[in-house]
Amino acid sequence: MQVGDGIEVRRSREPGGGEGLFATHPWKPGQTLLRDRPLARLQAEAFDKEDPALLAKAHACLAEDGQLEVLLGSDAGMALWRGEPEDPRRDAFRRCVEDTWPEGTAEARARRAEAMCIFSFNSYMTQDGGRFHAVFPIISKANHRCDPNCWVVVPESEPGELVSARPVSEGEEVTVSYLCKADLLRPLLKRRALLRDGWEFNCCCSRCASELDDMRRFCCPLPGCPGTSAALREQLAGGLEASSCSSCGAVPAEAARQAWAERELQVEALVEGLPESLYCAWAPCEDFARDHPLHGLAGRWKNFIARRTQAEAHEVSRATSTFATPECSRSMPRAGRQTMKMKGLHWRRRVKCIALLFNAVWQRYFTRNLWKRLFTRSSPNRCRRRCRSRMRTRTRARRHGPLRAAACRRMERS
Repeated sequence: MQVGDGIEVRRSREPGGGEGLFATHPWKPGQTLLRDRPLARLQAEAFDKEDPALLAKAHACLAEDGQLEVLLGSDAGMALWRGEPEDPRRDAFRRCVEDTWPEGTAEARARRAEAMCIFSFNSYMTQDGGRFHAVFPIISKANHRCDPNCWVVVPESEPGELVSARPVSEGEEVTVSYLCKADLLRPLLKRRALLRDGWEFNCCCSRCASELDDMRRFCCPLPGCPGTSAALREQLAGGLEASSCSSCGAVPAEAARQAWAERELQVEALVEGLPESLYCAWAPCEDFARDHPLHGLAGRWKNFIARRTQAEAHEVSRATSTFATPECSRSMPRAGRQTMKMKGLHWRRRVKCIALLFNAVWQRYFTRNLWKRLFTRSSPNRCRRRCRSRMRTRTRARRHGPLRAAACRRMERS
């Protein structure tokens, strides 16, 4: 079934897969394959906080806007996957609905439980703050791979987009990742466990079917060797089994593999405890990322630091621009305004604020006045005369003293 310009829906070739999306002509990286408006959007705060009152309010908004009827009554909503009939998740949703809406009818409670099943299997979280879960009629049909060829972009108020991450050939299945980018950096067994718990299937993509775990790569212990050794998929109890080096072919010694396993467990525990373990995790995680840059834990650590740095930069920018209210700013001097903006910030952020303020003052006052002095109402000859006069004044001051030099300069002007 053709659903767009270059996209069609048909049976997937993956084992155990249902319907999927397929490309009908080649796509280049970065191209938008499809734009799709959501069938329904549910506030994510109710699920994050697990508050029955917030959940009841979110479902009430869903019913008032008519999205619940579209989700359960339309052909596009009926075609979405809802899990197996004997899925224990259905019983959990049914109990949650009975506890949240005890006064509702049995039919209304069954419809709400069915909507929760649809959101559980088919929704994507919006990327601008993660405030909503959105269900799409076409994008939600895309199957998962741990090495997807497309990404899903979900704004809050605009249609969702399916964007190609690498070249997609004609007839190739369009796949996305149900896991976030941080979870894609997890080891093979943990990725498969997340997919089994969240979507009830075992991933059989090329990454998961490989004998080597590409997210557990360790640098060769031999000095000067640029190769890496990957952990094997099947591990023996109480030890780390790794492949030979990709460059020199050497098999890692048991002592090296034991040291890798101990450091891996230590860094994994620290990364899982972020952001509470940030200060005690900094040195071990940085050392591990420097020694094994292709390991998945190194990627997760760098990803966390990048997000935290971006958040701090946004906070500093907000503090230096809109922290003070207009009433307070009009009633206090300029220095007092900047002091109030920086009050309560960490000392590193205060240094950033001071640097930003100094740069703004430099650009606004010093550079502008220097430009005026050099190029406003001054010709080149006049600038040269001024420089010569100042040099003569300084020479006379060194010879005869400042008072005599000032008198000579007044005589020259007259």
